[in-house]
Amino acid sequence: VLGVSGTLLLFQSQYFAWAHGRLIPDHLSQHMGSIDRWVAQARAAVPGMSGPVYIWGPRTDHNLSNAAMLMFQGNTPSGFGHMGAVSVLVAPATGEVLGTVDFDHSPAYAPIFLHRDLWSGHVGRVVSGIVGIGALLMLPVGLYLWWPRRRLLQKLSPRPWRRTFTRANRLHDVTGAWVFLVLLMLVGSGLYLVQPGWVQPVLSSLFGPERRAELRADPTCRDPGAGAIDLDTAVARASALVPSERFAAAAALDRGSLLQWKLIFAPQDSQATYRQTYVLADLRCGVVKLDSSPANRALTQSIELWLISLHDGTAFGWPGQILIALIGLAPLVLLWTGTRMWLRRRGWLRKPKQVRESALPIERHDTEQTTVT
Repeated sequence: VLGVSGTLLLFQSQYFAWAHGRLIPDHLSQHMGSIDRWVAQARAAVPGMSGPVYIWGPRTDHNLSNAAMLMFQGNTPSGFGHMGAVSVLVAPATGEVLGTVDFDHSPAYAPIFLHRDLWSGHVGRVVSGIVGIGALLMLPVGLYLWWPRRRLLQKLSPRPWRRTFTRANRLHDVTGAWVFLVLLMLVGSGLYLVQPGWVQPVLSSLFGPERRAELRADPTCRDPGAGAIDLDTAVARASALVPSERFAAAAALDRGSLLQWKLIFAPQDSQATYRQTYVLADLRCGVVKLDSSPANRALTQSIELWLISLHDGTAFGWPGQILIALIGLAPLVLLWTGTRMWLRRRGWLRKPKQVRESALPIERHDTEQTTVT
């Protein structure tokens, strides 16, 4: 289930267009207008909900549309996602509300929720984490059982093709050997994504603790030049710090007051997480400072972001995403071939004994008769 659903994620944009494409006008302008207007219009569309806690520009991260997207919280968790979240789509240039999407019940996001938490919320993420640990143990054992004493290259070769595709044990060996490293990376990075609390202590012990910048503005805003600012001003100041990148998203660091934000900037030619730059902004006192960039991150944080980019394939662009989607089918092949091998070793796929014995005299008689003739 995890492997096949991961393969299906290659088509997220198509799911969104099928489920919610009617909300997005054709030839919608991608010009970035006022983000504060986005927030004001979106809040009016979902009264009673808190937020926005996330703001995405067009075609960034979890926003699969040409519109801007703002996520609010306050619904009862249910459906596919168990998030209790609703997104509001707005026109990037004008802030006009185009429609709303209930994350928990949207068919566009059902595949990613199936892949992440098996449509079961926290319980599903725990199950996925346990499956990941089991797979991390099984893959090295499988490699050990496969490893030949000699003629390694010969065993790696899928030739003869007919034997590889018609014999379960041969297909199992070749598939497992060729996808081992990528599958090990996918399982390890997937374990981090669903249960980061299980993986971060290991990364910290190996590569040192994370060192993140913090906003330490005077709560009374008496610092020189301090003063309240809006999101548009914060994004403008952040853009001056990273002029070569575009604004991609904003995440609220304090979901109560919504005064502290992490602004995310990305290069024009990539959606890889490890290439993003993070800027912290305090709207109350006007503090805007660089948090981290690919050039100055702590090793532990760089590894975490690389794990995300490797898991979804964005680290290598579209070719990487297609490769990861294909590798997602490997567990299905290993399951089918491994099950056939297991059943055959127990004799459950062989012909019954009496059938084989009754066939032998006929074959022997035919052979003798042919010889006499």
